Amino acid sequence: MRGASLADQILKQEFGLPTHNYGSGADSPIPDEQSMSERAMVTTWMAASGLDILGGAGQLEVATVVSPLQLIIDNEVLAMARRLVAPYLVDDDQMGWKPLTEIEPGMHFMLADHTLEHCHDSFMPHNFARPTRDEYEESGRQGLMDRVKENYLALMAQENEAVASAELSSELDDLAAAADKELGA
Repeated sequence: MRGASLADQILKQEFGLPTHNYGSGADSPIPDEQSMSERAMVTTWMAASGLDILGGAGQLEVATVVSPLQLIIDNEVLAMARRLVAPYLVDDDQMGWKPLTEIEPGMHFMLADHTLEHCHDSFMPHNFARPTRDEYEESGRQGLMDRVKENYLALMAQENEAVASAELSSELDDLAAAADKELGA
């Protein structure tokens, strides 16, 4: 991985070429703890190396299989990695100097225009939940894979506007049904 990242950095810096790496896949055959640990480390490494395209999303078994559940997870992992390495913008607006000097003692920033303009600047993952202990218990102790499976089923329930032949549609439906059965969905 280090060698590939170095080569990518040289291509980007010296030749101005966009860079890409398939590194976020995992050797594990299923989306499990090994897969999550491997791809979290490798994806962060790729992002820190400055790659333009972070590849390998959804890949398992050394890129021989693509898992829709892993793809949903990787969507958030890749977004978090991008956010982690994004440069900080430090200017008067980001620092909030004007509101800081205008808010009187005993007042708060929650209703300031600046706060309302910037309150959604951070990345909020969908499947990586941030519940309190009570919320976790109330959800029936729902874990990451439970949320991902729910998200997958909701995505699959949406209307698909793609047009394909009846034969191809039937074959794809059979493949999806077999995968769903295997995943327990």
